Amino acid sequence: MLTLEDLTKTYRGAPRPALDGVDLRVEPGAFLALLGPNGAGKSTLINILSGRCAPDRGAVRVAGRDLSPSDPALRTLIGIVPQEVRFDYVFTVEEILRMEMGFYGLRADGARIALLLERLSLGAKRREKVRSLSGGMQRRLMIARALVHRPRLLLLDEPTAGVDLNLRRDLHGFLRELNGEGLTILLTTHYLEEAEELCGRIVVLDEGRVVADQPREAFLGMAGDHLTLDLHSGQEARLRSLLEGRGLVAEAGAGLRVVFPRSARASVLATLAEAGPLVDSFQILRPRLEDVFLKLTRKEAALV
Repeated sequence: MLTLEDLTKTYRGAPRPALDGVDLRVEPGAFLALLGPNGAGKSTLINILSGRCAPDRGAVRVAGRDLSPSDPALRTLIGIVPQEVRFDYVFTVEEILRMEMGFYGLRADGARIALLLERLSLGAKRREKVRSLSGGMQRRLMIARALVHRPRLLLLDEPTAGVDLNLRRDLHGFLRELNGEGLTILLTTHYLEEAEELCGRIVVLDEGRVVADQPREAFLGMAGDHLTLDLHSGQEARLRSLLEGRGLVAEAGAGLRVVFPRSARASVLATLAEAGPLVDSFQILRPRLEDVFLKLTRKEAALV
């Protein structure tokens, strides 16, 4: 569905390229997370795909066609939700979607508009002016606008920023449904748990280059073959002593944390059963996407 070959972009006066020979192939029906620290090149990549800037070198193909903002047939294949919320605020929610369909040369489809408004919890706001909507509602309207013409590739640049937890869950369900119907989705997000929950493939950019490109489970495996045991106890000193007596190193923090090889799981569980009277609560965690991200980039900067 999407192919990038040697994609390169350097801004005037910049010390290094924003994108430095990026190669990427996104198969039809994929749900891909594009992650990276500040300055990694994610926004530049999205801007190139949306036609807002041109690469210095390289090729971009969508459904086998060279990307060209002037190609109306190609334009209809892509839906874009940028970070910035941009509307003409004098129009109503429904008018915005009707005008967007006209922009793509489509006749207004009331059923399509009603479906999107319902699934994005905007039905009750359909006749309200955009300026009266909250920031979260405006972001949901951005998503509806990107989907109104039934694109085959959806670019989501921080789609849940400013959206509350309940609405974020609703949106996640809607995106899974769309992806299940065959829509190819490319997502950038600073919520790493969002990428881990939704995406089957993880790509990490750092300093303009692809530093990782793996299916989700293989990507998580890059953190190492270990598990983490977090414990909370009102008798922490006694619990630590017991753990260390069984050869387990307990790190102090908000409770106790033990990192151990997956192969030692049976013996750790036996020790945990023995320590039961001293344990108020516990959880065993597998490696997280965040662990791999920090290992790859060695940056703890916030994602944007």
